[in-house]
Amino acid sequence: FSVVIQRPYITGQQVFVDYGPLPSSHLLLFYGFALEDNKKRDSVAFHFTLDPEDPLRSEKEDLLTTNNLKSDLFLLFQAQLSMEVQFYARVRAADNFDI
Repeated sequence: FSVVIQRPYITGQQVFVDYGPLPSSHLLLFYGFALEDNKKRDSVAFHFTLDPEDPLRSEKEDLLTTNNLKSDLFLLFQAQLSMEVQFYARVRAADNFDI
């Protein structure tokens, strides 16, 4: 990690670093701090996986592919579940009756 300055600084002068528009989870993981008032950008990354022992795994994978869900990684912003997350969760929990 490096900081590039855009103007000269005097030794001992305070330098401010702009980390850009990052969620608190990223700031905490990579820089060791989180912002209390960062709700607009806060997100949580999580992923679903299909149970490798699920007898319906193949059908579930086909259903996800048919609905253009190519990734199992999702970002949750401001506690809002996207339609993709909801669909993936429903497929993940589906049984014979649902499929």
